[in-house]
Formats: sequence, structure tokens, C-alpha cells
Amino acid sequence: LGSVHISAWRFTIIVITLLVMGACYLLLARTSFGLRVRATLENPALARASGISTPLIYGATFAFGAALAGLAGALIVPVFSLFADLGIRFLIQGFVAVMVGGVGSFIGPVAGAGLIGTLSAALPWVMSPVVADVLVFVLAIAFIKFRPQGLIAGKGV
Repeated sequence: LGSVHISAWRFTIIVITLLVMGACYLLLARTSFGLRVRATLENPALARASGISTPLIYGATFAFGAALAGLAGALIVPVFSLFADLGIRFLIQGFVAVMVGGVGSFIGPVAGAGLIGTLSAALPWVMSPVVADVLVFVLAIAFIKFRPQGLIAGKGV
């Protein structure tokens, strides 16, 4: 696009990410499993009373999250060299993205990730990368201070 060049692998990562996000949304919003997950997260006692095995749901969602983390690691290793704490930077950025986007909806963390990712990618073009990273976190903290519900306030889980 214009003067921006994206390698084939990075383009593959973008496509796989969009497909996985769409599949996750459909899984959580359009299936009975997603309904049980949302019920368990919203009100565990009522979900148990309704016959939902909350320990099974917790275990399944943990396994699903671990599988997504494994997929992310497998996709990112060819871009960055492999070392023990490779994911720490992404973990911190992910946490900040969720806080900025807002908890309680699917689109909130996605919007937060888009904003944090855009700032993290664009600011190093106009200033030092270290200063840009610090500025992104300072802006995120200031935003959370004045709007603690995030960009998109969820109505519940």
C-alpha cells in the first residue's frame, strides 16, 4: 500500500489473526458453548444452579486461551528471534490494550489493541522508539485515569 511494504509472513499473520478473531467472536456469540461461557463469567452461582459445570467451563476457557497463546507464539517467532521472555512485551501491551479498550465486550479489547498497536507502530517514526513506548504507556494510563470503563463500556460479559 503506497510506500508501505509488508512481508508475506506478516501478511499471513494479519490474515490468520483476523480469521481467528472472527472465529472466536462466532464461538462466543453464536454457540451454546459461548452462552455457557458468558453465563459462567457473568454469574457463576446462577450458572451452577442452571446445570452448567463451572469448573469445566473454567478449564475449557483456560485451555482455549493457552491454545491461542501458543498460536500467537508460533506466529511471532519467525518475526522475532526466540528467547525466554519474548512474550513479556506483548503481554504488557495486551494488558494495556484490554484496559484501554474496556472489559465486558468483545469489541472493546479489539479496539484498544488497534489503538495501542497503531500508536506503538506510528510514534517511532517521529521520535525515539524508547520515548515512543513510554509515551504510549503514559497516554494509556492518563486515558484510563479519566475514562476507567475504557473506550467501549461493556454491558456485562
